[in-house]
Amino acid sequence: MLGLALAHHNAGRHAKAGEWTDKAVRAFPPAFYAGIAQAILCYNGAERLEDARRLMAAGLRLSPGSRQSTFAAPQLSPKLRAELFQAMAKAGLPE
Repeated sequence: MLGLALAHHNAGRHAKAGEWTDKAVRAFPPAFYAGIAQAILCYNGAERLEDARRLMAAGLRLSPGSRQSTFAAPQLSPKLRAELFQAMAKAGLPE
């Protein structure tokens, strides 16, 4: 479901990405940081900042040492990595 959300996000269908993210979070509450980050990206694209912030709080409980200064996602394209970084910072990733 998060894969479908990301596909919609990448295609610019942000509202649809948010809907798939909702389904994924309801069915399988993210218990891993990568899933939370992807959901934050999709919620940010759909302009659902409160949902993104809620998931950021959950992500920080799983990975309390996460910081903007140590952010890395080398497996992503530079464009997507920059977009993810901006979404994470906007959702409350500490500096």
